[in-house]
Amino acid sequence: MFYADNKVDPKNLKGSFAETEIVTFMGGEPMIDESCLEILKMIKAESTQLREITFITNFTSLNKEILDIVNSLNVKVTLSVSIDGPPRLQEYIRHFAKWDDIFNNMQYVRRHYPRFIFG
Repeated sequence: MFYADNKVDPKNLKGSFAETEIVTFMGGEPMIDESCLEILKMIKAESTQLREITFITNFTSLNKEILDIVNSLNVKVTLSVSIDGPPRLQEYIRHFAKWDDIFNNMQYVRRHYPRFIFG
């Protein structure tokens, strides 16, 4: 069921989501994890009781296909953005992260997915 790096093989989860009510995606980075998209498609096809989805993300990247699928589910969506400090500290700690990218991604979500909650 698990890969060597502790990731779940999405194929092994097929048929597991009929009674799922709450889902949380976290660590690594769900917005760039291909298995996240596969799992969301399964949840959309199978779940009849889903109430809430949460993403814990550093928001350095956006996956609009993921956001569109989640939006289509009509459930509570929370985006918990992991920020390590003010802009200079954030970019120092996460040298790949650019503050402007994070800010722009947050603004994009606010404009295009206004019902999503930042938490």
